[in-house]
Amino acid sequence: MKTILVPTDFSPAAFNAATYAIQLAQQFMIPQITLYHAYELPMVMGAEMLAPASVIEPSQLERDVQQHMQNLKQALLDATDTPVTIHLHTEMNRLPFGISQYAQMQGVSFIVMSITGGGLLEEKLIGSTALQVAETCRIPVMIVPKYCKYQTIRQVVLCSDTQQALENTYHKVNKVIGKAAVDLTVVHVNSSDTEPAYALSELQCQLFHVSKLEVMTLVNTSFQKAVNHFVKSNKSDLLLLIAKKHKWYQHWFTESHTLQMAFHTTVPMLLINEQ
Repeated sequence: MKTILVPTDFSPAAFNAATYAIQLAQQFMIPQITLYHAYELPMVMGAEMLAPASVIEPSQLERDVQQHMQNLKQALLDATDTPVTIHLHTEMNRLPFGISQYAQMQGVSFIVMSITGGGLLEEKLIGSTALQVAETCRIPVMIVPKYCKYQTIRQVVLCSDTQQALENTYHKVNKVIGKAAVDLTVVHVNSSDTEPAYALSELQCQLFHVSKLEVMTLVNTSFQKAVNHFVKSNKSDLLLLIAKKHKWYQHWFTESHTLQMAFHTTVPMLLINEQ
């Protein structure tokens, strides 16, 4: 694991995510982070089509963005004393495509993104952006809530819809948490107590490079409510979501109580694409 990619829009939430990523890099022994910003030229409506606004020169816009990035880098260095190298990358591109494209080209380890609260429409749109990045780049995406402050990650909860998804993604899980000496709880939710309890074989358990591994079956008609309650009651530090099908992510983000958790909890969520 070598690099964490941190997209930024220069907002307070993005600054918080960047400081979180720097401290996370120290615990997970990652030597550098890359701050990423994509921008587009302002557009105006012409007689027949959209055209770039002539009041802003592309070269000037690029210089302004680069200056903002330098200021952000210095602010992060002033705010933290963690020894980590900070790289900067700016480009004219569209989100979330730009994030996915750059992450895949550079082979980053995982992405740390901010998320901010607001109206329900705003939350769905932001959640959708994170979801699109997680689906398209196939690189783990960590969502850091707006007011989440870093604390050493010790207790991790991993949720998956199938055992096959676990076997297909254990290497991604190990790349993220394998060097952090964490305790991992694999959680599965049954809709009724008549379903068989979830279990992993000894071989499957050995796939994960963690200090301690537990497997638990929760019974609840709502997957989201069960997981949310478990995370809060067990004071977990990180929630990992693995899905075999993209629609599982979509279901997670469209439930109102899940949105509330994503935007207002202190627990970051890491989305891992099986493919």
